[in-house]
Amino acid sequence: MPLNYADSDLKLSLKTSKVLIVDDQLLSIIVLKKILSKHFIVNTATASAF
Repeated sequence: MPLNYADSDLKLSLKTSKVLIVDDQLLSIIVLKKILSKHFIVNTATASAF
């Protein structure tokens, strides 16, 4: 079933979508957040090594 979103509707929908980044490397979190925050609401968490 195809989605029938106009470009503006899809962009608005994506901009209000949330992404959670979890990593034990702070640099990875920083880079990913910078890239993804242009398109999504981004939350981050650090993971401790097991």
